[in-house]
Amino acid sequence: MKRRICILGGGAMGTACAVVLARNAEYDVRLWVRNPEYARTIAETRLNTRLLPGVSLPSAIRVSGDAATALADAELVVSCIPIKGIRSALETLRPLVPPAVTLVNTAKGIETDTLARPSQMMADVLPNNTVVTLG
Repeated sequence: MKRRICILGGGAMGTACAVVLARNAEYDVRLWVRNPEYARTIAETRLNTRLLPGVSLPSAIRVSGDAATALADAELVVSCIPIKGIRSALETLRPLVPPAVTLVNTAKGIETDTLARPSQMMADVLPNNTVVTLG
């Protein structure tokens, strides 16, 4: 059975992570794009022309503008959300994130209001999940 991975963020980093992970046949990769209309465009064309031009998305990647669909039964969640949007996005997504799933953060930086690192913000919003930082 394939391991389901949800990538949060349809920017260049999220798209690139999804493409790399989809090369492994053991993964069922879902890419959540905040804008549902743009998610449909990416799903139909298999291209993220605005943020990662020239890179085709393999058919194995399921692109969705619906967070509930993207996060359903995820065993691993990779956050590729920019630092300025992490806290608000995760607060919105909190009810949808599986309680025991591991979260991987790819963002770097510090939240300007709190001086929190991305991993701290993620732990604040989702205290029951394990948080891992890349980079």
